[in-house]
Amino acid sequence: MSWSNQDFEVFDNKTQSKVMRIETKVKNQFQMRFALELTLLPSQEKLGVIVNGRTVWCGFAQSYKIMKNDTDIYQFKVDPRGLLVDRWYIKKSGNLTHSYTWKRHFTGLAGVVERDDKRRVAYLEAKTWWGSETWANVAHDTRPYATEYTIITNGDIPLTALVALYTSAAVRLDSCGW
Repeated sequence: MSWSNQDFEVFDNKTQSKVMRIETKVKNQFQMRFALELTLLPSQEKLGVIVNGRTVWCGFAQSYKIMKNDTDIYQFKVDPRGLLVDRWYIKKSGNLTHSYTWKRHFTGLAGVVERDDKRRVAYLEAKTWWGSETWANVAHDTRPYATEYTIITNGDIPLTALVALYTSAAVRLDSCGW
């Protein structure tokens, strides 16, 4: 994802079928305003991701909402911790019976998602096009197809929430650099 309005397509690893498309729209690069829209396939149902203030504020906590027909269905927030590992929290709401925490790697987009009872429910992974997870976590690359992102989940959290979380973190990493 990059400030060039890069779009993502999400595939099921087993069937290689496209399950979702994410469109990023940069409203104003200098004010770091952006919008995300998830399109579920094949239904074409659309979900929006809204950041409070519509602006990425590097170094400050922010909350995000996943919207469906003007209704808030999921919420998450980021707690950037400087040189420490960021924490992204998915709030218990709607059909989520637990709250969740993603401990994002300091410079990359990998990390474990845990439920509030410390059970691991997902792993978010980034690899370079040549297969290096280490390099992808050391140097975030915004060029198209330079990095492959993978979400490994047990299904505890809806895929739409994980994809929205991951793409929001990518936009934030693009703009903030950490």
